[in-house]
Amino acid sequence: MNFKENFIKLLNEKGINQSQLANKIGVSRGVITDYKNGKILPSFETLEKIKNALNCSYDDLLEDKKQEKK
Repeated sequence: MNFKENFIKLLNEKGINQSQLANKIGVSRGVITDYKNGKILPSFETLEKIKNALNCSYDDLLEDKKQEKK
């Protein structure tokens, strides 16, 4: 699983900044920063909120793209 890289990529692709996502999913901006820095991982409940806010799938957030290329 490579949540950190996928999360950053999706935020950039969707054009959503940390504050916007934090407001949409009900967490602080600092929590979003911690996700981006790989310090913490979201709970399943929060992961579902992120998935819905970014209009993506769980695979988009969790799939290890590097292993697919091998």
